[in-house]
Amino acid sequence: MATGVLIAGVGKGTKSLQSFLTCTKSYEAVVLFGAATDTYDAVGKVVARAPYSHVTEEMVRDALGKFRGKIMQRPPIFSALWIDGKRAYDYAREGKELPREMAERPVEVVELEMVEWMEGGSHGFAFPEKVAEEGEMTAAEKLLRLGH
Repeated sequence: MATGVLIAGVGKGTKSLQSFLTCTKSYEAVVLFGAATDTYDAVGKVVARAPYSHVTEEMVRDALGKFRGKIMQRPPIFSALWIDGKRAYDYAREGKELPREMAERPVEVVELEMVEWMEGGSHGFAFPEKVAEEGEMTAAEKLLRLGH
């Protein structure tokens, strides 16, 4: 689940708020392989499962290289971006397809590292338990492009 800091401007400080959008951001994540959720996080409903026992630490370390540097990134469907007068997450919550595909955006990942690897079953993390219903699964497959 995402958490963050809310920056609020008071008085003349509101003029500086826009400059914070260009700041470098830092994220930490725990990744569990084997399930996809409609929200890309642990609080969403499971929309797909896949085997993961073949995934190795070396494979993940190698794959991280594709996400470093200047890359193009497509915003997630559960984002607050406006598409034709409506937030993307509203389409997603309603199970509706977007009127048009969200464009990729340039981002720069300055540093990306794996700080710990835990073999399956050797940790206390658990898969999300809620499973999407059939209609939600169909919508999620279209929205999240599962299997592509």
